[in-house]
Amino acid sequence: MKKIAVLLMTLILLCSIPMTVYADSVRIDTDVPASHSVMVDVTGGTVKADGVVCKDQIAVERQKSQLYELVPEKGYQLDKLYYNGQDVTSLVKDNQFVADPIHADGVLKVLFKRIAEKSTHPSEQSSGTTPGHTPETKKDTEIGTDGGQGYSESQSVKTGDTAAVDLGIWLIFLCLALAVIISQSKRKVVS
Repeated sequence: MKKIAVLLMTLILLCSIPMTVYADSVRIDTDVPASHSVMVDVTGGTVKADGVVCKDQIAVERQKSQLYELVPEKGYQLDKLYYNGQDVTSLVKDNQFVADPIHADGVLKVLFKRIAEKSTHPSEQSSGTTPGHTPETKKDTEIGTDGGQGYSESQSVKTGDTAAVDLGIWLIFLCLALAVIISQSKRKVVS
């Protein structure tokens, strides 16, 4: 009987299921920045924010939308625009892009491509290249969903704690253990 009781008690201690635990007073402190940094990566042009040319990065006020003006160099046009790893080229109107309100650091990647020059010579028009000139090949650019910053939603601050204790399971095992102990003790009394 002692062996069964010890076994049941061990099972009770080993079995645990996560459960939300509530506390009366919990204080959570965090520093929320007033602005976030947006890294700017441009090929074949420049980017302006609030009329100022962005070199490598720009500070954007937290929870504020930002208007970016995309200015291609002469002979270039916008090819692709990525914001935090997502292709947002379709959202560009008149070479301007309005980013959603910002809540974390981000990355703006702008790719301009060279505008194909029109040739007047018939043999050059058919092939699309000029003699002695090899056409440029476009490299595929991969940008991770975290925008290269190592940020992911799973790293954001979460509130609430869970504890590896489930009161219901504990009570069931306790009742079973008591039932076994009582039944074993009744058998000894009867025997």
